[in-house]
Amino acid sequence: MLRQFCEKRGKIWTKNPLVLAPIYKPVERRLEQADRVHKDVFKPEDMDKYYYYPVNGQHTVAAVKELEGEPIFVLWKMHSWPARVVWFSDRDFTSYRQVSLNENTRHKRSKQRLQKAAFLDMREAWEKEGRPMAIQGNPSGKEAEKQKFFNFQKLILGKSPNEAHWSLAEKDLPLADKEYVTVIGSALRQWMPLVTAGDNVFRKAMKFYVKWAEGKLLGGDGKTPLSRPGKYMPDKSPSLQAIPEMGSKAAAGETKMGWLVQVPPPLTKKKTQADDKFFVVVKERDMFCWQCLADVTDVEKLSILNDILPLRGVFVQSAGGQLKRQHKPGIKDMVATRKVDRVMLCMFHYILFLEMEEDERVWCHQSPFFRTEGRFLEEFGLQGLTKQVWVELRKHFKGAVEYVNTCKRTLLHEKESTAFSVGRVRADELNSSRI
Repeated sequence: MLRQFCEKRGKIWTKNPLVLAPIYKPVERRLEQADRVHKDVFKPEDMDKYYYYPVNGQHTVAAVKELEGEPIFVLWKMHSWPARVVWFSDRDFTSYRQVSLNENTRHKRSKQRLQKAAFLDMREAWEKEGRPMAIQGNPSGKEAEKQKFFNFQKLILGKSPNEAHWSLAEKDLPLADKEYVTVIGSALRQWMPLVTAGDNVFRKAMKFYVKWAEGKLLGGDGKTPLSRPGKYMPDKSPSLQAIPEMGSKAAAGETKMGWLVQVPPPLTKKKTQADDKFFVVVKERDMFCWQCLADVTDVEKLSILNDILPLRGVFVQSAGGQLKRQHKPGIKDMVATRKVDRVMLCMFHYILFLEMEEDERVWCHQSPFFRTEGRFLEEFGLQGLTKQVWVELRKHFKGAVEYVNTCKRTLLHEKESTAFSVGRVRADELNSSRI
């Protein structure tokens, strides 16, 4: 800036407005939370009595402070600055990624946001709210709990990269509006399976996003982006980009956030093409894949992610012909397999319960009688129950859609479990078919 002033005397510099959040006093300690001024309290005529927390423009101000005492400081009137005030809720104040991102990318005309950043923001809000969960069982008489969870849903919906979700979250409609509640629940189905998952699942999902951004996971064609030929892009650099869409979406000017990952130059590169200018495009994955995990347990989510990271599965909703020929299942196929394993595990417990003539008291919560699939294979491996046999047995259950979809997600711990009767019916069918 100082050099431009010295070299180009007639240059005019346009000040970008600062974006500020008003607070009552500055924060002096690192972990201290600022006490913000609410919109209905703030008055423009009293603006000098408040302090301000910078949302956008703080780096420019820091640079300008270094110029105080120079002729440029007076000439360009840097002692005053245009600014505007923004507002967001108390719960968002210590985690203002959404506002900051929008303001700092305004010049790029892109309001899109990384899925990973949105998940981190939502997860942080979930933890600060005490990790609320949807009410299980009969909701009658639990109005306070329902209202609290409803408010939380609207809070995290406002953190979505989807502008339509922001508008939906801003609507001032009550919990009694069943249609509104249903729409919010539907919009969050692609976020909640991961936002409210266990810590191990969430950490694994963040690892998934890191590996995906590096181009190391399989795409819909069964290949990793790094295995595809790179394109020569002389004016680009390896970084996050707003990548144009294809076809009709490209004609409409739509973009999708993604990465340019550097790859080695091809053997046929031209002499005019620099070695460090070849990239592959890695776009963000389909958010609706997470929605497919809404009806599975944390253990099952973790096992699915553990298949995707070593390239045994693909993060697409449904596997196409190319993936099926490579025996690479998509998310829906992996979820269906876990549900079948769930029924089989219940079935093996029921058969074992009958064969060993166990006392009914072992069929209770946290009973050592219940085993995982791994323990079953280890315990009965010498009797022929190997992993290969387990996989072969799945075919007897894949047609039983009703049983698979209604089987409880966990083992039969509960005193009154409807899955117990399901296990009895399937056990009779299993014995009659002499599997």
